[in-house]
Parts: sequence; structure tokens; C-alpha cells
Amino acid sequence: MPHATAEQINTRLQVRLRRQNRLSEPGRPLRLWAVLDELTLWRVVGSREVMREQLEYLVHISEQPHIILQLLPCEVGAH
Repeated sequence: MPHATAEQINTRLQVRLRRQNRLSEPGRPLRLWAVLDELTLWRVVGSREVMREQLEYLVHISEQPHIILQLLPCEVGAH
């Protein structure tokens, strides 16, 4: 959103962080089941360090019992 105001960006960030925090709420966290296209892991956004941190985060959250992450390999074609 190249034309977003600082207020719009901040609002979107706050919403995203609240949603992310719901995944780790004590007692009854939200369940998440996500299927990721393999290319999302190859698409570079930011630096190599940023990408490494993102992959480490995905591995970390996928270890939680209420979160399922699956990878759709490129060779299976469009779905």
C-alpha cells in the first residue's frame, strides 16, 4: 500500500498483531490449519536474514498442537 497513511499502516499492524496473539492465548488459542504453496518459501521478501527468521518462526509455530502447516509442492501443479 504505497499510498497508505501512517495511521492506516498502524491500524493494519495492530489488527495483525491481535490476530497473531490469538494463536498463543492461554487456555483456548485459535486453531490454524494453513496450506502454503512451496513458492511462498522461495519468494524473497527482505534480506536473507529476514527470510531465515520467517522460516524459523514457521517451524516454531508448527510445533504447537493447535497449528497445522502443510506445504503444497510445486510439482503437483495448480490447485
